[in-house]
Amino acid sequence: MDISLIPIWLANGSLVIVFTLAEHVVSLLLLIPLAWLNISLPKIAGQFFRKEFRPYLIGASGLSFIVSVTAPQPVPVFLLLMAAASVVALLVEQGYNPAEMYWTIVRGMALYALAGLGFALFQFYIKTFVPANDPNAGPFMMQGQNYLGILVAIAMYGMPVVYLGLLAKELLAHPPAGRPSDVVGKIRTGGYHDNLID
Repeated sequence: MDISLIPIWLANGSLVIVFTLAEHVVSLLLLIPLAWLNISLPKIAGQFFRKEFRPYLIGASGLSFIVSVTAPQPVPVFLLLMAAASVVALLVEQGYNPAEMYWTIVRGMALYALAGLGFALFQFYIKTFVPANDPNAGPFMMQGQNYLGILVAIAMYGMPVVYLGLLAKELLAHPPAGRPSDVVGKIRTGGYHDNLID
């Protein structure tokens, strides 16, 4: 074994690592909000925290990261956007039920990650098994692939918008906290009911 080749091997290995990280920089950035979501779960959920929450959040986070690494664009960027929006929503949500917000995050992230995985498999199928210049592929087959491709593209761009809408709903449209009589009293008096002198 030639010892003089060790620095070359180390340099080549370092370059491979650097290029791989540069190629997946969005996926690496995704780790930051995912880690925050998992670490902050007990504190943010507060009295609503249950230990059963953690496996679901870890599973959704792991699936999101794996899909971010393997799926083509725009999936990694939208997963990062969704995770960052989830962190902001949890920081803003201080009142009603943060655990419900966590369930919305788990459902939304996991669903989009699964859709992104399907998108990656669809892209792999199209590139591998359906050559564009195949003379045996009839016009109906090509039209069907184009139609399916359009539907998949709409889903990849539309699902994050729906997810952001669900986060907004959790922030803005939850039931009021307190008894109905307190809510009615605050509405009638403009919030000054407690300051009135009998």
